[in-house]
Amino acid sequence: MGELYGIGPAQAHTPTAFGAHHRHPRHPPGIDRPAHPRRPHRTPPPRTSQGHRPPRRRPHPPPLPYSTSAQRRFTIDTLDPTAVRAALLSLAVELGDRLRNRQQATRTVTLTVTLGGHSQITRSHRLESGPSAHTDDLRQTLYDLYADCGSQRARIRAVTGG
Repeated sequence: MGELYGIGPAQAHTPTAFGAHHRHPRHPPGIDRPAHPRRPHRTPPPRTSQGHRPPRRRPHPPPLPYSTSAQRRFTIDTLDPTAVRAALLSLAVELGDRLRNRQQATRTVTLTVTLGGHSQITRSHRLESGPSAHTDDLRQTLYDLYADCGSQRARIRAVTGG
């Protein structure tokens, strides 16, 4: 290090204290090995008798369970329980049709009631009789969940069932 122009003995000692040594004239000071080391050898995959490589197999993740939901929005915030029950019946019919078309059944029904101030009440219930896609089971469960919300005097903006 001391052989470089403008480097005194104190300055030459500092880089060597950190491990930078001048070992070979082709390599600059501070580099002990070549900048691009050789890559490790990689063997190609085996070939078939025709000389072609077999196709790569990629793992397929397991399919996710399907979920479905439907929503009914009211044009204005409503206080009418008859209109809400009609919307819940419509949700039950739509959800039942979707489940039957997919040849599926549901174990749990979730109801989300959106109120006038954008707050939400969510209730969920597991069907006691087991998985079902029957509209009557869904309808009765949605009615029970709505009754559990306790929103007799609240202004309701939307109901979502799934």
